[in-house]
Amino acid sequence: MNALADDLIAPNTRGLSAKEGLFAFERNASGSLRCIPMVVRFKLDRVGVKLTLQQWRQLKRAERARLVLQPCESSEEVLAYRARLMANLMARTAHPPELFSPDPSPDWSRLEVVADSVAAWCVGLGLSSPGAACWARLSPLQRFTLTKLSRSGHKNENFLGAMVEFGLLEAPNG
Repeated sequence: MNALADDLIAPNTRGLSAKEGLFAFERNASGSLRCIPMVVRFKLDRVGVKLTLQQWRQLKRAERARLVLQPCESSEEVLAYRARLMANLMARTAHPPELFSPDPSPDWSRLEVVADSVAAWCVGLGLSSPGAACWARLSPLQRFTLTKLSRSGHKNENFLGAMVEFGLLEAPNG
């Protein structure tokens, strides 16, 4: 295993970075892997598994860390990720996770237009919505993250932090 993986699986989290999917705005909550990081949420949506925080916390820390690091891009990787996740969950939890069919064309995947929820959340905060060019420059994980953080009915203080981190908003002075 590489040094980054060793750091991630070890009790301290100094090896975590945005490269691995842990954004600066979520490190306090997700850096210890007590909360489900956005990169794992992204992968869960790809494999069609709804995981509760309670189920996540029942997994061993090393299992959670491997789910952060395990690739989930190609069809084979998606199948392998889902298989590992399901095996871990069945070994550790009393209740199977909820399964669903992944959306073949989620809002965050469209490059030509900012997701409606993101645009609306910005308006609600008195901000300008990112332009289509800025939106298209974001990584799929960044677009997914902003879309998740802007869902209606959710109070999410991380939205502004994500906007700053992704270069869509200037950090406030002070």
